[in-house]
Amino acid sequence: MILLAVFFSALAFAQTAKDKLGLSAFPQESIYVHYNSSLFLTGEYIYYSVYCLDRQSRTFSNLSKIAYVELINDEGNVVFKHKIKLENGRGQGDFFIPSDTPSGSCKLFGYTQFMRNGPQEDFFQGNVIVVNPYTNNQQKFRGKSETVHSNESVEKSNVLSASLNKDNFNTRDKVTLQLKAFSTISTEKSFSVSVRKKDEITTPLIPTAKFHIRTITSKAPITLKKQELLPELRGELISGKALSNVTSKTLSNESLVVSIPDDDYFFSTIKTDEKGNFYINLFDYGGDEIFFQGLGTGNELKVALNTHEELDIDNTPFYQFNLDQDMRKTIVQRSIRNQIENNYFSFKPDSVKIQPKKVPFYGNVGESYILDEYTRFKTFRETVIEILRSVTIKRVGGDEKIEVDAYFEKDNQSGFLPLILVDGYYTQDYEKLLEFDARKIEKISVLSGKYVMGPQVFQGVIDIATFDENYTEFLDYEQRNRFSLFAPQPRKYYFNQVYGDENNAADRIPDFRHQLLWNPNITMVGETNTIEFFTSDVEGEYEISIEGFTSDLKPISLKETFEVK
Repeated sequence: MILLAVFFSALAFAQTAKDKLGLSAFPQESIYVHYNSSLFLTGEYIYYSVYCLDRQSRTFSNLSKIAYVELINDEGNVVFKHKIKLENGRGQGDFFIPSDTPSGSCKLFGYTQFMRNGPQEDFFQGNVIVVNPYTNNQQKFRGKSETVHSNESVEKSNVLSASLNKDNFNTRDKVTLQLKAFSTISTEKSFSVSVRKKDEITTPLIPTAKFHIRTITSKAPITLKKQELLPELRGELISGKALSNVTSKTLSNESLVVSIPDDDYFFSTIKTDEKGNFYINLFDYGGDEIFFQGLGTGNELKVALNTHEELDIDNTPFYQFNLDQDMRKTIVQRSIRNQIENNYFSFKPDSVKIQPKKVPFYGNVGESYILDEYTRFKTFRETVIEILRSVTIKRVGGDEKIEVDAYFEKDNQSGFLPLILVDGYYTQDYEKLLEFDARKIEKISVLSGKYVMGPQVFQGVIDIATFDENYTEFLDYEQRNRFSLFAPQPRKYYFNQVYGDENNAADRIPDFRHQLLWNPNITMVGETNTIEFFTSDVEGEYEISIEGFTSDLKPISLKETFEVK
């Protein structure tokens, strides 16, 4: 609480007529993105690693917990837009380029929401070429290729040195990369590693960490052009306005219930301000839709969510790329290899990092009923009557009400209704719930006693989990406020091919990988680190690209090459 008081005092001190939110008191951020190539064919993956930096303290930023990465082509069409979770200033993502993506020159952008208060020129920008070999429409590539400057590509890291177990390798051979920190560098090192076959085609350079640090160091402090976008300090920040569905007037000081239904659901209450505006921070959740409901407003509530503003590319220069006949053989061969690799993807899968299941917001208390352990009844009404000991159904003024007995009391004398959740969805429609097919319900948890959620007091909690987490499909949405979520990318463990095991089925599968290794998040604390990977069946020259920063933002930019014969 003391830290919060100091924090908001600093904000109040920093506020001016133009800076009503006190945003100038926040640190200035910069985003760097390390990506695995600047030339892709459809059917390939763009892998990227995100670094959020504090320009003033020269450390990783702990301000924003969300970053945004977008790929936009030269016609202004968004190829992909990703939301990335940041942990200690680090994040990661990937994108599979579908076969219907048109050929073109693209720009990769990286930024945080708070950075959008400043000029777009301060966003990370990198050039990417996408070639669709399945179409004859290559008019975008009929110009003259830009000159590639080599000074940046040969930059060496002054933080790490690298050595390989040999210079030339056979196919399906083991490569051992030994990294060693210089004796003067004792800080923690955070970096990403890409090992990929070098393009035989002239491609745009990928900005290095060293180039990025040099660029932001040479720039003056950012002048905030806007004073309206808050930093996402505690996760995804969702904002909007609550209106009356009847009068279209704003609903000021109104209590709302927010639900993201799922097995591991998100549930919270929020309150609008005097102008009907609201903000909510989202953290770990699994669902893809968010629901808003009013407490006491019934069907009167109408929510208008604020949308994610599109980037302005009118003055953005795009790399000029020329596709000529000499490149035909290389592209056709690479495309065939991609198709073979994609056919065997199930044998070489990436895996999503499993998040631990959250404890329910009411804690691990109350009674739990796993319905398979009881005689099954057709409806929830029958289940309440026959199984749930502390739950009753009463008729009040012609309507049926569900009640939970007060703890240490014979009956519920308070008149408060229970908080009833189905897959995390707050339901107030008792009629539909009582007739719901109980054979779809897996588990029911009941918490007796009073429970306070925001300004609302409930008499008990009934938490219902269905097998398919799809209770909301049975509801009438005409008066519901239901929105699709722009959810963050999941964190993954990326596939790393291994050979040598006599019983390894991979020995019998074609291996046409151009990308031998992608590790987006390596932390090196000591003086050495060893990285191992295997070559594929594709011969040629390969490049090891290592980009990142020490904990005090010394850049790590290291490139090494080797041959596969």
